[in-house]
Formats: sequence, structure tokens, C-alpha cells
Amino acid sequence: MWFRQAMPKKWVLLGLLLLCFSASAEWKFLFTTQIEPWRPGSKGMKVDHYIGEYSINAESPYVEIKVLQNFTTLESGPGPKRNWSVVKQEKINCTQANFSTLSFVVFSNLNGLGEVLESITQTQNKWKKIESDEAIVELHRIVCTHIASR
Repeated sequence: MWFRQAMPKKWVLLGLLLLCFSASAEWKFLFTTQIEPWRPGSKGMKVDHYIGEYSINAESPYVEIKVLQNFTTLESGPGPKRNWSVVKQEKINCTQANFSTLSFVVFSNLNGLGEVLESITQTQNKWKKIESDEAIVELHRIVCTHIASR
């Protein structure tokens, strides 16, 4: 009798463990950029960019993707050293070379973990040219090349 009562708890625990481990495995590393120093003596920040492996949703000419950005402080000397992350839902128009950020969530730790510091969801597409952001230029190149090769 005790076996039947314990089994559902074990399955729930196993399911939770699998969810925890699979969450970090869904991101595929793309490239690294660096944010320039913003004060004397600063070394800026390193930003690692990832794409959700199973998040690509393509409806010609639009592509929706999930992007993870890990921000790591490269500061030296005194002062706070902050690491944080952003998870974004981007909509890219491959033919017109523009993009729209659909949602944007800032986390207190790397890999989309920790406390949510800020969360924004757009109700309407606000299109920007791809050239306006170094990281989105590279993301556009990778994603649109991948979609075109299908």
C-alpha cells in the first residue's frame, strides 16, 4: 500500500528534475560581443548570445525566435561586478532586413535564472532596421541563412 502512495511523488519529483535539466539544454551558443566601457577604468561587458534551439517559428518572410543574452562584467578594481541575462522574443523580417522585439525579460542571474528585474511585452510590432544593432545584424545573418537553406 505504501508503494502506491510513494510512486506518484517519485514521478512528480522525476518530472521536476527533468524540467530543470532540459531548460539549460535548449539554448545553442551563437556568438560573443562586447559592450564598450562606460566610465574611466572600466573594461565594459562581454555578452554571450544564444538562440532557443526549438524556438524558431518561420512564416515567410517572418521568423520568430527566442534569444538569450548573458551579460558578464569585465570590470577591474573596486565597484560592483554584475552578471545578468535577458531573454527576448524577436520577430525578424528576412527580406526587408528589419526586426521587432516582442518581449523582453531581464533576470538577476545568467541563463535566464534568478529574480525577474524587468519584463516588457509589446502589443504592436515596432519595426527597426537591422543595422541599428551589432548583435541583431549577426543574428539576422545566422537565422535568415538557416531559414533560406531549408
